[in-house]
Amino acid sequence: MEYSGRRILGMHINTLFLLSWACFPPTDQQNTTDSSNFYISNHVNNSHERQNNTGNTTIIYTYTELYYVLSGSCLMNYTYLMSRINNEHFCDLEQVLRPYSILQKCLEDLSDKFKLHFPNEIADNIILDVHRYFFLNCTLLSEELMDPPEHVLLALIISPICLIPFLVTLVVCKSKTSKSQT
Repeated sequence: MEYSGRRILGMHINTLFLLSWACFPPTDQQNTTDSSNFYISNHVNNSHERQNNTGNTTIIYTYTELYYVLSGSCLMNYTYLMSRINNEHFCDLEQVLRPYSILQKCLEDLSDKFKLHFPNEIADNIILDVHRYFFLNCTLLSEELMDPPEHVLLALIISPICLIPFLVTLVVCKSKTSKSQT
């Protein structure tokens, strides 16, 4: 148990390190005009490259790109939590509800930090991938609900329609008799 706690703590520390590294711009990049980007100094070729005054290459990552990268840590944590559950219990809601809620909260918190709406396309794709991988063989254990037969459906629709004129007539007659007594 202690080992798994240290592993999760290590994953969160790595995520926080990456997040802090990404959020604080280098000191030579202070005259930026676009606040929706992070500026990360690096020597990697990328389509978002820009040369700065010192000759270093600065890579511009958008909030969405960083959200995409960091959402992988949410998925990794979820995969770890699900690996502790026996495959036979993947369809048991009580067993998978806590890891699933942790995944959703992680994705929501990240989107809040990067000022993105939730749910978003990246989170939707992660959740769909989780459903395809972990819950593919889960089927409904109860019988699916069916529409009633047509004659029952028609009776349920027509009876209130026929009842309305009768009730209107009853209200009108009752209002006439109450006025004549006063």
